[in-house]
Amino acid sequence: MSALNITSSYQVRIVNCSVNLNETVCIYRKALAYLIGVVNENWNAVKRIDTGNLEQQRYIDKLVHSTKNHEAKYPDFDKLFYKYPSYLRRATITVAIGAVSSYRSNLANWEVSDKKDKQPTLQVDRKALPIFFRDDMFLVDGAPEKVKVIKNPKPKDELTAEEKKIEKAKRKAVELQNSQNELTALSNHYTVRLKVFYKNDWVWATVTLRKTDIAYLRKYWMHACASAPILEKHFGKYSLRFAFDENVKLSDTPIDKQRVCAVDLGLNTDAVCSIMTADGTILARSFINFPSDKDHLYHVLNRIKKFQRLHGSREAHNFWAYAKRVNDELSKKIAAAVVEFAVLYSADVIVFEHLDFKGKKASSKKQKIQMWRKNGIQHIAEHKAHRCGIRISHICAWGTSKLAYDGSGKVKRAPDNHSLATFASSKQYNADLNACYNIGARYFIREVTKPMSKKAWSQCKAKVPDIERRTQCTLHSLRQLHDFLNTPKEIQPEVTA
Repeated sequence: MSALNITSSYQVRIVNCSVNLNETVCIYRKALAYLIGVVNENWNAVKRIDTGNLEQQRYIDKLVHSTKNHEAKYPDFDKLFYKYPSYLRRATITVAIGAVSSYRSNLANWEVSDKKDKQPTLQVDRKALPIFFRDDMFLVDGAPEKVKVIKNPKPKDELTAEEKKIEKAKRKAVELQNSQNELTALSNHYTVRLKVFYKNDWVWATVTLRKTDIAYLRKYWMHACASAPILEKHFGKYSLRFAFDENVKLSDTPIDKQRVCAVDLGLNTDAVCSIMTADGTILARSFINFPSDKDHLYHVLNRIKKFQRLHGSREAHNFWAYAKRVNDELSKKIAAAVVEFAVLYSADVIVFEHLDFKGKKASSKKQKIQMWRKNGIQHIAEHKAHRCGIRISHICAWGTSKLAYDGSGKVKRAPDNHSLATFASSKQYNADLNACYNIGARYFIREVTKPMSKKAWSQCKAKVPDIERRTQCTLHSLRQLHDFLNTPKEIQPEVTA
């Protein structure tokens, strides 16, 4: 089983706060703008530090913060940002270094280019939001005293590899225990304390969180350690975003025993899924569709069309932003339904079509929004599937809708009903389901033939000519290949390349 580290985040809405958080955001952005200027002035010195980001952070910290034994090069920072929390200062420095590094990299690429594009500029005023570190800026009301790690008395340099591994495991166990205690306390009180800037001073403010969000965290994330929350603002409302790290083991089932969930993201139906085995047997099918959500989305697109006709396309950016949000919500629903179907039938792999938007022009707003949705569905489904131990694979979907799954050749689409495909035998079948079968078949054909020797490949190609070009493979090709490979050698017919 191969392990994978996954980071997930969840947004917890702030229902009530004893003080206004706008002042905290304002002072943080001013401090960030100041530090970006400092980092940019001293970038050559920062760049020469190759021992890690922590050392770069410490270097800038010494430049702006004075101590008893050290005088800062830029003493204005301590005067302008009096009592600025130390952990927040270091986090702000890290963000500033990242901003300047990105700017310098873009500038270097621009200088070696033909300089037709506009020269990159350093964005000083950024819409960033602060992070609240535990103990220093974030406390959970009602949480028990934190469990401390009992460290090995030996210095770090003298520890063996096994002792270091034990120390790391101890630290993770203690962090998990403290995180679980915090979530338990949150489910009882729903309040936390944040250190915020209010009336020219840093004070502790009581913040009430939404009960349903806390219930979700306790239900699904008690097994993972929560990171320091980040403040976010959406449509004038603040929230805290928690991140969780977890290690999952992905399935390593042999290809001949795998179950795959083949997915066709169609135009007629949101998604068509089928559970398939290596011999081409179809175990289950599912048609995933959310017609009411799509109707709402298309209503929004029609409003955009009318608005652009009257006011021009430049004034419609707010409408497009709303349409994107509606489309994103629909993508989340579809992705969740796909993964649930795969989990229900114990699928090892979810197979999607490979999306290639290069050279494609959206002829309509519907087509454009559908392209966004397909991309979003795959990204969301990948994250959800990995959390369940399911792998994700992609295949080239060229011709999956044009070719009949039974190997009879190209299909004809009814002009009045595009969802129906007519085979050469006059049989009518769902077009998206037909494409779904071919997607799953191409995955198995690729995985079976990839490790073959040249001799074995030539024998299979002679018996099943369709596999020579994978874009011509169908479910019928997979079944032929399986029958040939599972025929005893003593009774296999002679084939020539």
